[in-house]
Amino acid sequence: MRSYGLFEITWNDDNSKCVQGRSGMVFGVKLYPAGATTNSHDGVTDLIGNCLPVLKEMIEQNMPLLVHEEATNPMVDIFDREKVFIDTILRPLIKKLPDLKVVMEHITTQDAVRFIESCKEGSVAATVTPQHLVLNRNALFQGGLQPHNFCFPVLKREIHRQALVSAVTSGSNRYFLGTDSAPHERHRKESLWVCWYVQCSCGLVSLRQGVRRGGCT
Repeated sequence: MRSYGLFEITWNDDNSKCVQGRSGMVFGVKLYPAGATTNSHDGVTDLIGNCLPVLKEMIEQNMPLLVHEEATNPMVDIFDREKVFIDTILRPLIKKLPDLKVVMEHITTQDAVRFIESCKEGSVAATVTPQHLVLNRNALFQGGLQPHNFCFPVLKREIHRQALVSAVTSGSNRYFLGTDSAPHERHRKESLWVCWYVQCSCGLVSLRQGVRRGGCT
């Protein structure tokens, strides 16, 4: 069995990391916008401005950019972070570098689905998590606050959940599973400072059966 590695792109990277990809052992480059998720303090603040040499080298190697697609401006509503990132970062990026392969990780909105469908075949794809297929944001509050349903990207409205289900059951090869499973100790989830992310791997068999039947309810 061969193992394939990922590099995380940071704010001050040149293309030297990607050159190592020519060894055949590096699959892709991970993009964390600075402050978007856990341990992303060294993440990117100006993707096109600072990282253009890296992105061009990736195109040369047919190497995908794996994106945590959320805006980090504190003035952006938490439920709009994905849409704002698409409009302000991804659209300009794809317009400037149309041959760059991009995987949007753990998409949560119909805005993401529409964007992917608008891109040329083979250029942009996405992963979808089990929790975003079966839960909407009501699951955070029903019967009181539900810390075990708290994850980033945060759960969205029902209309977005339905759009994700339609996408993954459409037969399109642009969508595939990305569990984003990140279990924490119970005392860290049930606390004043709740840890993000959920443990979802135990439900994958049921999820697969639901998707095969044509939907998730």
